[in-house]
Amino acid sequence: MQHESRKSKLAKAVIDRCLVDYSAENRLVLAQTPSKSANFKHQAAYDAVVMEFHSMGLRVSGIVEAKARWFTDEVLEEQWGGEWLLSKKKIDRCRHIAKETCVPFFGLLASVPMECYWFFEIADASGKITVPIHYDQTETQQNTEGDGLKSELNAFIKINPYEKILLEND
Repeated sequence: MQHESRKSKLAKAVIDRCLVDYSAENRLVLAQTPSKSANFKHQAAYDAVVMEFHSMGLRVSGIVEAKARWFTDEVLEEQWGGEWLLSKKKIDRCRHIAKETCVPFFGLLASVPMECYWFFEIADASGKITVPIHYDQTETQQNTEGDGLKSELNAFIKINPYEKILLEND
């Protein structure tokens, strides 16, 4: 396993804060799936499970793909066109899981420097896309550590229709 950079650790800490913040504000539980590590040889297909309180305990009510990125409002609008890039492969895999488990698929995009995030449904429980989205073949970084480039079909999701949520200060 590669050594995790300070940037990756900070991104994971921001995602942790976002999941806790959203859980508290919405009376839900967002439980993270295992990350690739010494204990887990493979990365989970999605980043978190949404659970809601029910009279008989907890009920799974969604799955989440979560990403923390270094951007400002200006970068989001001027360089990214107000869109979040996710691989089409990831979108398709999560849509399939959502459909098979009869729960929606959500996205969580966090801005590390702005200490804010967006949380919204990407696909409903039938797997139908519910966001403004388009696809394009693009070249991106191999990973967050910048280990080379890869070319793949990516999804671009418009996020400006959704509420920007500011993280609470600890």
